[in-house]
Amino acid sequence: PTTVDLLGERRFELALAHSPIGMAVVGLDGSFLRTNRALRTMLGYSRKTLENLTFQEITHPDDLESDLTLLAECLEGRRRSYRID
Repeated sequence: PTTVDLLGERRFELALAHSPIGMAVVGLDGSFLRTNRALRTMLGYSRKTLENLTFQEITHPDDLESDLTLLAECLEGRRRSYRID
């Protein structure tokens, strides 16, 4: 990785760690790869617990279809990211 890549990654890690907004990086299978303290506090889960869950397992059933649609758009390249309130 270049210095620019490393700086970008470091900035991202700092933003994730210090954000007052709950944030997660999720794998293609829905597994939680990274979560921040704000998200864990909001959800009431420890880091270890979230590492063993998928976003599908903790998403309210009424919201799951739209969440999966947004994920599909990311995988198809029509979106870079999305957020759920």
